[in-house]
Amino acid sequence: MLMGRRLSLCLLLHLRPLAGFAPTAVVYRDPGNTLADIQRTKGAINRIWDLPQSIVSTAGLGSGITYAWDPELCANMLPTFREDLDGISFITCNSLRAAWSRALNTWSVHHPHITFTDVTNECDAASDWTGGAVDGEGCSLAQMWVTTKSNATGDDVAATAKSTYAWSTGFRHTNGREAEAALYSTVGTVIGFNIEGDMCWYLDSLFCSRFHQLKEKFGSDVVFIFGQVLLWGLWTCAVLSTIWTAWTIIQRHLEVHRANDWSVVKQQHEKVAEGDEEAEERASQAGDR
Repeated sequence: MLMGRRLSLCLLLHLRPLAGFAPTAVVYRDPGNTLADIQRTKGAINRIWDLPQSIVSTAGLGSGITYAWDPELCANMLPTFREDLDGISFITCNSLRAAWSRALNTWSVHHPHITFTDVTNECDAASDWTGGAVDGEGCSLAQMWVTTKSNATGDDVAATAKSTYAWSTGFRHTNGREAEAALYSTVGTVIGFNIEGDMCWYLDSLFCSRFHQLKEKFGSDVVFIFGQVLLWGLWTCAVLSTIWTAWTIIQRHLEVHRANDWSVVKQQHEKVAEGDEEAEERASQAGDR
């Protein structure tokens, strides 16, 4: 029995994942994710950004991941936002870029080796919009190209990411350890926001998330009908309140107009004059006595 336990322990130690690795994170249906590829990486995590040894290297996470915005991205995305009013724009291109920057900063503040560098202005100055890492799409200076894409998957997705990879024999993880086996490292990616169909974008996620929670609980149709009834009810109350306020103002103006009418003023003066005459008569009668 003791010998059997020792043998089991030896087998577990022999079959344990290599230090610094985890079960493979690749998707089998993707090109290049064959069983042979997975076996020769010995279960290493594939398709992630590496950290180069040299501090001046721009590969992988070195010097930060460079990204650039498609010059037509704002023009394509802004019409899909429903946070504007007719003639008044609350969402601008600067609003979108600021939101994107905040999202990237969320990654940066949680990891010392993950940073991002915006090279959109450099690409614009050089008119460099081709030669990107993924199929030559986008700026050649950018490892990450941000654009709009048609929803080729047919799924209800808000955005898609397509990356390109390179077989690396000297991969280095962010913990400083070098991979013990070759693997695929990410060298570039294209992020495409879906703008097709009824896709609606918004920046106020805290407000809009409440509606998504209601949709999941009661269904989209129920929430839509309830929203219409609520809005029409509020609109009706606002119209009735406006009409009542206007009618009150008109009544007050009519009362003032009647009070200032010449005939009314004349009658008031006559009453005052009659009262003065009566007072004088009473005073004279009192003097005679």
